[in-house]
Amino acid sequence: MHNSTLLKNAIAHLTVWKKNGQRAPHKPLLLLYVLSAYQKGHDRLFNYGEEVHSPLLSLLNDVGPQRHTHYPEMPFWRLQNESFWEVQNAEFYMPQKGRKGPSSKELIAHHATGGFDKETYQLLCDEKDLIAQLAQQILSEYFSESERQILADRLELDLNDHSITRDPKPHQTLNSLWTREQLLVAFTLYSQLPFGQMHSKNATIQHYANLIGRTPSALAMKLVNIASLDPFITNSGRTGLTGASKADRQLWEEMNQDPDKFERKCQSVMAMFEPPTPERKEEKLVDFTGQEKIRPVKTRIGQQLFRKRVLEAYDNRCCITGLEDPILLIASHIRPWTKDASYRLDPRNGLCLSNLHDRAFDQGLITLNENLELVLSVHLKNLKSVSVQDNFLKYEGVRIRHADQFSPSQEHLAFHREHIFIDNL
Repeated sequence: MHNSTLLKNAIAHLTVWKKNGQRAPHKPLLLLYVLSAYQKGHDRLFNYGEEVHSPLLSLLNDVGPQRHTHYPEMPFWRLQNESFWEVQNAEFYMPQKGRKGPSSKELIAHHATGGFDKETYQLLCDEKDLIAQLAQQILSEYFSESERQILADRLELDLNDHSITRDPKPHQTLNSLWTREQLLVAFTLYSQLPFGQMHSKNATIQHYANLIGRTPSALAMKLVNIASLDPFITNSGRTGLTGASKADRQLWEEMNQDPDKFERKCQSVMAMFEPPTPERKEEKLVDFTGQEKIRPVKTRIGQQLFRKRVLEAYDNRCCITGLEDPILLIASHIRPWTKDASYRLDPRNGLCLSNLHDRAFDQGLITLNENLELVLSVHLKNLKSVSVQDNFLKYEGVRIRHADQFSPSQEHLAFHREHIFIDNL
């Protein structure tokens, strides 16, 4: 591809599947995703399994035609038929009768990577506004006006103009850049929602998207972008999008450096977007129900994020008893929250425990030895009730359930045995 005119012409004439006048958006969506990532500094090639499959599937589910199943591997592979795209490790695929390309499993297994070829990528790097022009062209030629709005927001495309307008809503900006306040709301939601619930159909995401003047798709995408910064997510083999912005990274660092200060900022912003409902002024009546006044919800960013990580690391089960109801589970700190701020968000400083066992662990009535086996205090052993037998004595010496990747730190456990376990005090 020797110049921008030829590239624009090639994109204008993409080979796309058509039926009843409708064109499949698979290739245009993949190109928009790639161009958006290039704007944020991504390298030329994308690993299909780690960076393309899930994000593109999410885009297809939101913007693509109504189907039971989408196949994000198809545009990734078939864009090779265009003059500007290449796939590396493509030689592994052996064509089979009735199939026009490899499956997602094959692309993932062989670590297939793809992107614009070197010449075209260099062209994108050299011509400052070319990426924005191509993104604008793809949006205009392949998507409806409402779809353009969703995609420009969701992918955080910098279009260098206002040709893609958005419906005016409270607090909404007229460009694709997120305000600091909007990002703080997104970080608050990220600390609370499980990774699998970060999609545009989630009622919580829809509610807050409306409050901050973003589309549910854009907010969902922002949460998954934030996930790409979370070592708990990336170290577990799952990947978010690679499109985290500079502002996202700055806020992530801000959160890690001073969780308490960051939490106060989030509380303030959440109250700004959704202030507490005022109390009704009614005639005073004698009321013995003990109802509480409506007050702003405190947004414990650090504690919520820690809880989310720990419960997920233990598959939402008490590591001692196997109790599986999250309502009855606590993300218990091994080394207390107040002792050292540097360990507050580390899932290896946590245990997933039932309310009862959390209280016992916190008070030093139980601990774990070097083999992750439950150790009971003399105090507990001297109790004779059936409840103690059922909840503690029968688990003595039993190794807790845990994920190897986020196994509790031996250093933190040693601290608990020495400074909290009552038999050693």
